[in-house]
Order: sequence, then structure tokens, then C-alpha cells
Amino acid sequence: MSEFKPTQVQGSINKMTVKSGGSVKIEFETQQNVTGDVIKYFSEQIDKYGWITHSARIIEAEEIISLPPLVKEKGKKSPSTRLREVFYRLWQQNNEKFEKPDDYYVDKMEKLIDHYKEMLD
Repeated sequence: MSEFKPTQVQGSINKMTVKSGGSVKIEFETQQNVTGDVIKYFSEQIDKYGWITHSARIIEAEEIISLPPLVKEKGKKSPSTRLREVFYRLWQQNNEKFEKPDDYYVDKMEKLIDHYKEMLD
């Protein structure tokens, strides 16, 4: 696991979707050359609750030092997080020759999507 450190990447918000329940999905895109360390760091942050800060100018350290405490409703996981965790446990029990749990997850999700697409008119 990587040591905690704020990580900065230049980029722009290119899509925002309001989800049911009022949450928001934000897609971020960068044209900056991102190193393997940054990619590894962000991949380790998937499904972790944290702060996201965006500004059209450089953010000074003093501006983020006094952020309020991070509060998340305890015991409330999104359905997608719960499903990902179930697939991870299944992968641990029988990886079906998938070396990485993410590859297993993508395969199972595609099969699930195809199953429900077949039900459409």
C-alpha cells in the first residue's frame, strides 16, 4: 500500500452525471504524462472515500490544510461497491485463471450486462 501523500495531476472535468440518491459521478481527464507511480497510487484509491479538489489555478497548501473532517455514513456502501466486493471474494475462492481481480470483475460484469441485455425487447 502506498504511503499517504496528496497527489496532483493537471486535468479537466469532462463529464458529470447525477446519480439516483443525489450522488454525482465525475469523470476527470488529463493530457499530462502520468507516471507509473501516479497510476499505481490512483489505482489503489479505487472505492476509497476521500477528498477531491479541483481548481482552475494552482492550489496553495494553506488552502487545503484546514479541510473539515471526512464524514461518510457508516455501514452504507453503494450497490456497485458491494457487488465489486462480492466478485473479489469469488475471485479469491476461484480465480478462474484470472491473475488480477480487476480482470475477473470486468469479465463477470460483462456477463451480467449481457444477461440483462438479452431480456430487453
